[in-house]
Amino acid sequence: MLLFLIVYLFLPELRDEKGYIQMAYVASQLMAFLLLSIVQLSELSAQECVGLTLGTYFFFLTTFCWLNVLSFDIWWHFRNLAKNRQSRRKKSFKFTFYCLYALGLPLAMTFALGMLNLYSENMKRYPWIVIPHIPADGCFLQDSVKMLYLYTPMMIIIVINWTFYMLTVFNIWRWKRGTQVLDGVNDLSHRTDFRSFTIYVKLSVVMGLNWLLEIISFYYPNNKWYNITDVYNILTGLTIFIIFICKKHVWIKLQKR
Repeated sequence: MLLFLIVYLFLPELRDEKGYIQMAYVASQLMAFLLLSIVQLSELSAQECVGLTLGTYFFFLTTFCWLNVLSFDIWWHFRNLAKNRQSRRKKSFKFTFYCLYALGLPLAMTFALGMLNLYSENMKRYPWIVIPHIPADGCFLQDSVKMLYLYTPMMIIIVINWTFYMLTVFNIWRWKRGTQVLDGVNDLSHRTDFRSFTIYVKLSVVMGLNWLLEIISFYYPNNKWYNITDVYNILTGLTIFIIFICKKHVWIKLQKR
């Protein structure tokens, strides 16, 4: 993941609107895994445990929200192509809106989780509210708290992403019915858009498998599934590097530098 960010910082031509979103996605995931590693491998005070748990929670949610932004953006683009119309929104406005969503929603959820944890004693009068109890129940989220506040939002975002992808496939089909641009491969920008779509689908498969393994290890908490999940998480960074960087046009740009 760090290599991905280095390549994108090294090649300014990759840092368009989509490039910045991709960088935000990878940086969020890198921070999430880094903070989670600190939580799992270090002896922490109560305050450090709470702070790092909330930070890890925020970056995991941000990672999925940025992937949600990518899936929405590619759907919106092909929707406009299918309807043969140009977007009226400036790119700067659209990117600002994306940032507000991808950072604002996780920030609000993290704040709410922190308040529930801080005022857990007062919340006992409401038995239907699931309280985190950090660090009394351990660092990071545990059991039903993890399922409700982390895995459930992830599942919702994954379902939304795949809905966008199915709608994008429909828009591509509708667009191709009225034009032969993709068949003639004469329009570089449209070929790039189609390539971006396939990349985001691959990313969603990677993150979907990650979520599935986490769910399996949650319901079957034994070393076998934990080890499989840990190995998969380690390979996620390599997979992202291959998906984004191991492309002919990227290597050509690197060679020119």
